[in-house]
Amino acid sequence: MQRSALDGRVVLVTGAAGRLAERIFPALTRARARTAAVIHHERESERVRAAGAEQVVVGDLAEESFAAACFSTVRAHLGDIYGVVHAAGGWRPTPLHGTSLASWREVIDANLTSTINILREAAAALPAGGRVVTFAAAQGADRGAAGQGAYSAAKAGVVRLVEAAGAELRKQGISVFAIAPSTILYGAESDRPGVSAAALADLCLYLLTLDDPAALSGQVIRAYGTVGP
Repeated sequence: MQRSALDGRVVLVTGAAGRLAERIFPALTRARARTAAVIHHERESERVRAAGAEQVVVGDLAEESFAAACFSTVRAHLGDIYGVVHAAGGWRPTPLHGTSLASWREVIDANLTSTINILREAAAALPAGGRVVTFAAAQGADRGAAGQGAYSAAKAGVVRLVEAAGAELRKQGISVFAIAPSTILYGAESDRPGVSAAALADLCLYLLTLDDPAALSGQVIRAYGTVGP
């Protein structure tokens, strides 16, 4: 059997209880990676372990101290972390006049603050050759959407942050990518325009195993799938 580029390597998946991560875990398992999961609630632990996670860490990645502890815990239990798939985030459609400062901060923290915390810890923990794959969105990569001011701003921030991190971490041999999906399709709505969650999982796997990742590091990869009839 041909050896996988991820065989035995540790990959940390955030937002691990979400629908997208549910597609990412099987792809990593097929590649024989060892996976660790970050979830927000303890009640999700049994489900992600059943999906293949060897280590589960519970907490909020928007908290600086937890992000640091998360990396330390995974390294203590599984060894050095080779790759991170940062799939944590949150989307809440709210018109501008209904966007409280509290809800604004919640969306910014879930999507953007969590990303800077992940990237900072990855910069300190990942070896040369390590990879970070995070998620932006069409609303951040190309154009904000009505009723999604906070989300659009957060994902636009992710785009610029990944570009900056890609440039900065290149000298360490760490590659950073952002995947910007359009509407993510999970099966039942497959006749709608968008990109399937399975295709996004395959794209994560591709970026984690790419032979020469430096050529794409810092890039935002628009994964829009079918954009219309």
